[in-house]
Amino acid sequence: MTVCSVVLFVVIVLVTLAISHSVMRAVARLARSRGMTEEGTVGVASRLIHYLILFTGLGVALNTVGVN
Repeated sequence: MTVCSVVLFVVIVLVTLAISHSVMRAVARLARSRGMTEEGTVGVASRLIHYLILFTGLGVALNTVGVN
C-alpha cells in the first residue's frame, strides 16, 4: 500500500460522502414534491439510499487499495 493509494482511498470516500449527501437531499425533495408528506417515510427512503451509496463507495475505495 503506497501513499498514493491511501490518498486515493480518502478521496474516493470523501467524494462518496458528497454524492450521498446530494442524492439524499434530492430524494427527499423529490419525495416531498410527489406528495409524500410523512417525515418518517421520506427519512427512511433517504437513509436507505444513503447507506447503499456509502456501502458501494466504500467497496470501491477498499478495492482500489487492494483489499478484496
